[in-house]
Order: sequence, then structure tokens, then C-alpha cells
Amino acid sequence: MTDAVRSVRVPASSANLGAGFDVLGLALTLHAEVGLGDPPTGAHRAEPTHPAAVAFTRAGGTGDLWVRSPIPMGRGMGFSGAVRVGGCAVAAVQRDGAEALDDPTVLADICAIATALEGHADNVAPSVYGGIVVCAGDHVQPVPLAVDPAIVVWVPDGVTTSTDRSRASLPPEVTRTDAVFNLGRVATFVAACASGDVAALRLATEDRLHQPTRLAEVPETAAALDAALDLGAWAAWLSGSGPTMAAMCDPADAARIASGLPATGHTKLLAIDRDGVTCEQLRTTPTRRGGGRVGTRGEAPLAGARGDLQSVGVLVEVLGEDERLVDVATGRGAPPSTAPGGSTGNARPAVPSTTTSTSRPWSITQVRSP
Repeated sequence: MTDAVRSVRVPASSANLGAGFDVLGLALTLHAEVGLGDPPTGAHRAEPTHPAAVAFTRAGGTGDLWVRSPIPMGRGMGFSGAVRVGGCAVAAVQRDGAEALDDPTVLADICAIATALEGHADNVAPSVYGGIVVCAGDHVQPVPLAVDPAIVVWVPDGVTTSTDRSRASLPPEVTRTDAVFNLGRVATFVAACASGDVAALRLATEDRLHQPTRLAEVPETAAALDAALDLGAWAAWLSGSGPTMAAMCDPADAARIASGLPATGHTKLLAIDRDGVTCEQLRTTPTRRGGGRVGTRGEAPLAGARGDLQSVGVLVEVLGEDERLVDVATGRGAPPSTAPGGSTGNARPAVPSTTTSTSRPWSITQVRSP
């Protein structure tokens, strides 16, 4: 790893997407950075027990690792999965250079190692590949997108969720009726994304396997989910095991929807990250997408009018970079920021498309066991 290529950038994720329990996930335009050497501004040295450092060592990396991340921990936005992917990716770049992250075999190995540490792939694979993915055992399949939606994320203040405890609260068996209910909605979700049928997405994110149990524990999140749908979101779901709620909508409606969500939480106006893990040049200040990346596949091009979401994004992106809801040196939670209002990443205006929106040059990836 040269001095010019010292870190990787990894998107947060939202898993399950309603009916796709342990199957569906999407990457978000909120990014952790993981790198080698002296920590830059806003970063902290990762202790050996930090999930990024554990993954880095497991993947064969050597040296001192640092982490800089605005992804909140214990909020259902894939912090541990993202930094594990980051640790594995730094090890790959250290060994093979920035071009390693263009190699499907290397990415499959990163995904396999991070999944083995995380326990499930639905919030690891999006951080590796970007876009929306389907995880079926060792197989990861990207979902074509015919639209470029905004993702409004609502994070309740002062509430965290343990994924292990949340999973333990779920019933060990489900009825055939409920299984068929969810199967139909997962299939509908994939078809609706591929065709651009946004009217079908609300039904497609209904769930009977995990959300009723989990939302009963966080009624404020249930209220936010209902509010997002009432305000015109195409779909809304409990992000991962919660307590965060994510809603998919037209970018022109995102700011209005965010402003109508409960005041007991804060919002982030995001979009779907299309790149997955990418290699970064060394920086001394927090980064924004598009500057100085090495070995990336590139983003989907922007087109069309600049809507409300994009105009709001420039201001709140700075808030998003400054927010620290986790101690990045240890991987343990820290008190959330008390700054008013929501924060966001680089959301894009809607770009109707008839082609797959994932930016990887391949469409099917077989994840190999470590």
C-alpha cells in the first residue's frame, strides 16, 4: 500500500428491507473510512478488538489501523459490517494494491471473511458491492434498479438495539402462510425495483417474520414508519434490527417527508450508494464522494433537474461528516450528537433507467467461504 493509497471507503447499509429478512440489503451514501498509518483528522486508532482490526488481521493485514466513521453503532445501519469490510479491503490493498478492489475474486473473499465474522451477509454484501443485493447462502445477486430513489433515514434519539438480543426474540418457526406472504413480497420488491413500478413497493416491503415483533419494542420507530408512508414514501421498513427506520421515496419529496417525521429522532437524507467499497487517497480531513479515489468503478451519471433533495444535501452533508455516534477507536457506542435537525450524504436526483444501476462490471458474484 503506497502513501497515495492509504485508506478505503465503505458505505453503510440497510438490511432486510421489510420482507427480505436476512436476504435483502442496500448500500447507503454514508461512509466509514478505514486506513493504515497515522490517523488523519477525525479518525482514531483501532484497538485490536475493534471489528475493523479483527477483520484486517483475519484477512492477512499487518500494521496499525485507523477508523473514521459517521455510521451510528447499534442503530441498524450496518456499522460493524461496514468496518469489517473496510478492514478486509485494507488488507487486500496492502497486499495487492488499489486494483485489488476491481477484482471479483478479491471482493468475494472480502465478502466471505466479513460475513463469517458478522454472521449474516445482508448488511455485508451491500457494503462490498453497493446497490441493492439479494443474499442466498453463498450467492450474492445485484438487483437492477430502474429508478434512483432517495432514502430517508430516521434515527430515534437515545435508543440502540442489540442485534443478537433482537434476533433471539424472534420465534424459531413460522407458519407456511406467513412464509408464503413474505416470499411473494420479496419477489415483488425485486420485480418492482427492476421495472420501476414504485406503486408496488409499499406492498413489497410488508412483513410478517420479524418486523411485528421488533417494532413492538420500539413504538416510536413504528410511528415514524407509519408517518413516512402517510407522507407519501414509496416504502418504509425497519432498518436491520432497528431501531432506525428507512423510507424509499422520490428525491423531490425527501425533505418534506423528513420534516414530517417524529421529533423524537433525527433524519438523514441519503441515496443508494452504487460503488460499494472503494480505495481512497490519503486525506487529512473528512471526505466527500468524488474526490481523489483510486481504483473505483465510478458512479452512475447524474442527469435531470436538481430537486429539493440535492439542494438540501450540500448543507446537511457537513453535519453528517461531523456526527459521531460511535467511539471509532473501540467500536463501542458513544452518546449521539445533540445537534438539531437531520444529516445526510450525497443524495442524487431521480434518474430513470432501463439498465442495471450497479456500477460493478459483473452481475453475479459467488461468495467463497473463507
